[in-house]
Amino acid sequence: MGEGTARVNTDGARPPASGGRRAANVADTMRAVEIPGATPRVRELGEEIGDVRRRLDVLVGELDRRRHEAFDWRRQLRRHAEGLGIAAIAISAGVTAALIYWIHLIRSRSRT
Repeated sequence: MGEGTARVNTDGARPPASGGRRAANVADTMRAVEIPGATPRVRELGEEIGDVRRRLDVLVGELDRRRHEAFDWRRQLRRHAEGLGIAAIAISAGVTAALIYWIHLIRSRSRT
């Protein structure tokens, strides 16, 4: 996973932030908001940026969870076992029918 993406544990809890560039950006934004001479607009923008980052963090975490689910072939096999079974039976029946027809053609040609 890339830097700054959220990870969601199997129990749904997020691990603590691991520092790095993303944490520094959040800290810089918060420091700009906490400057004594900062205008109310700077504070408002800083809070808005923090809110957007938190929402993005949740969205990235959800996308990561869905990616893990999509590429978990065992889980997909369990979820779609009935459809796969039906498809396997249909393919087997089709191959069997084709073989029976092919054998019938060969026998009928050899008789004539």
